[in-house]
Amino acid sequence: MSVLVMAFQEPLAGQDVPGLCDRLTRGVRATGARTVVVDAAGLGPPGPAALEALARLRLTAGRLGCALRVGNASGELGEMLTWLGLDGVLTGDDAAEAGTARTASGRQPRGQAEEREQPGGV
Repeated sequence: MSVLVMAFQEPLAGQDVPGLCDRLTRGVRATGARTVVVDAAGLGPPGPAALEALARLRLTAGRLGCALRVGNASGELGEMLTWLGLDGVLTGDDAAEAGTARTASGRQPRGQAEEREQPGGV
């Protein structure tokens, strides 16, 4: 099983995201990688562009049947991901890989979904 590593040399801007997704797609298809590791050290501050890039890369990797891991994330980025509820999604605790549904905190949901009453007839 091969691993594709994506590293960044400079902070991202919003317009960079589509190109990154294309780069990930080409890399996975060329290598047959099943895991993509994003080296977040060069992402810059955890602003909207960095968060959008990570989320879109995660979606792209998932569509290609790959897991996505985020490595070398700053403490600030890790806190932001946790605050947004994306920590488990972007750091490797994928529900699809674990085979069970999980909440953002990593816990399995419990209980039954609430059922609505059917509207009464007239």
